Amino acid sequence: MLVDERKATRVARDCGLVTAGTLAVLRDAALGGMINFRETVHRLINETNFHHTEALIDQVTADFEMAQRQRRGDAPEREP
Repeated sequence: MLVDERKATRVARDCGLVTAGTLAVLRDAALGGMINFRETVHRLINETNFHHTEALIDQVTADFEMAQRQRRGDAPEREP
């Protein structure tokens, strides 16, 4: 199930489900080669009413870039 609403996320977590936000889903899709991450995030921010903070965008973008480097072998594995 895919929802992006705070109340639904709380209910899912209360039921013991693992949740992922819109940006995490986009990050994973981009890492799978399905979308262009930067272009999609740009459109999400500029063409929709998506609620976000700049810090959140920066963090998910950094996570995406690190994962790309790891896949290429350009960066060490992140510590848990």
